[in-house]
Amino acid sequence: MADGEGMMARLRQLPPVATPISINELLQCISWNGHGPNEVHYFEETCSKRFGARYSMALSSGRAALTVILRALKNMKGKNEVIIPAYTCPSIAASVVRAGLKVVLCDLAESGLAYDIDYLKALITDDTLVIVCVHLVGCFTEMSDILKTAKDKGVIVIEDMAQSAKTAVPDKIGIKGDIGFYSFGRGKNIALGGGGLIATDNKEYIEIFRRQIDLCRNEKRLLRGKWDNPLRGLLKNPILSLRLRGEAEAGSNLSLRLLQALCAFAMTMGKFIKLFLYSTFINPWFYFIPQHLPFLKLGETLYSTDFEIGTFATINARLAISVFPKLDALNRSRRGKALFYRTALAGTKNVSLIDDAAGDVYLRFPIFVNNEESRERIYEEARRDGLGVTKMYPVTLDKIEGLAPHLSKKRRYPNAEKISNSILTLPTHHWVREGDMVRITTIIKRHLGKIEIASPRFPPSHFVLRRTGAKLAMTTGRRAGLNLPYDSR
Repeated sequence: MADGEGMMARLRQLPPVATPISINELLQCISWNGHGPNEVHYFEETCSKRFGARYSMALSSGRAALTVILRALKNMKGKNEVIIPAYTCPSIAASVVRAGLKVVLCDLAESGLAYDIDYLKALITDDTLVIVCVHLVGCFTEMSDILKTAKDKGVIVIEDMAQSAKTAVPDKIGIKGDIGFYSFGRGKNIALGGGGLIATDNKEYIEIFRRQIDLCRNEKRLLRGKWDNPLRGLLKNPILSLRLRGEAEAGSNLSLRLLQALCAFAMTMGKFIKLFLYSTFINPWFYFIPQHLPFLKLGETLYSTDFEIGTFATINARLAISVFPKLDALNRSRRGKALFYRTALAGTKNVSLIDDAAGDVYLRFPIFVNNEESRERIYEEARRDGLGVTKMYPVTLDKIEGLAPHLSKKRRYPNAEKISNSILTLPTHHWVREGDMVRITTIIKRHLGKIEIASPRFPPSHFVLRRTGAKLAMTTGRRAGLNLPYDSR
């Protein structure tokens, strides 16, 4: 019996991040939903309302969104430097390089994941076009000092909302900078199987971004050359291929139009199959299967400037319409699980916790282990137990191969280096049970020592110790009205 239970425990592997997609939601992706041919436009309007922006524009990915923003602003302002955090997602640096701009890395503050403001101020020059503020793993960066500095220097502020979601606090909803962008790929708060979004209150910006998309399409045509193989172009991107070949030719050639329709249907079904596979294998009982397929490179975020800049897929817009209504409940669940970790780990030796800001929705809950050997032992044990604990990004951006020629200058980033060597992220998604969280926090405390002090915010009286199984049942979240869907199985 014990062996059987152990086998089942090994089969159940938590992904680091996950968003559930039901069968009904998948079926809505390939069915008519009443919004007619303007489903992507309806999606953009819905996003504008949800994210507190006047204008929104959907694209093929978050990387594409940032690239389009930067190219348009470069042509508009004539400057060529973009400041980004020294420790963040490599895709941000890839977008800057793809836009033809120089990357300027900024160190982070001694605690947390925000910029070191003094370091940031020293980096701004007459060539600084943009400061990118990243709300990493859902921890919102305090924007007031950054916005004031940028305004004084005439620099545009872009918010990277790819790992964040709408918060529960009214004064935090919406874009505080000049422009924001989102990502809807796998591993995001809103996972739609792909896509990105630009959001802004500035009408002039959104218009130049739309023009920039057309320029990117023309660039793609030039790169593809002479169209000596139209079938290959159609299979790669049928709608774009036909448009670039010319509306007159497409309209006069019936066979080409039929082939376009067939290819479009095949691409839609291909996206549906990918969504189905994602929704199946992201479940902890099946996640071990893709985990053992190394070519999928699960958990890796690679630096690459080879990505498509295109429009948002209709099938993703349909999925979003069915997913958005449950987003608030998922956000409350994430906050509640982060609250569990925060309270359970308060006072643990050699662990630093990020300051909690009201309304933060944690894609993953970050902790900082001050001893590298202990961090490695915690990670390895949690990995063996399939608990979804990760070390986030392995290195600071200045150490990424291929990026060095695009850096404006070589500098030191001591705080970012420290974070890369100490951060661990704990899962907060839908499939994380109370028992999983107890196991994770127990592993951490066993390797780092006993609790020395109680949390000043959430005293031990807010916990009830169950006699059976020695499980912690957290009541703090319920008292705060978070309606935590814990499963103690």
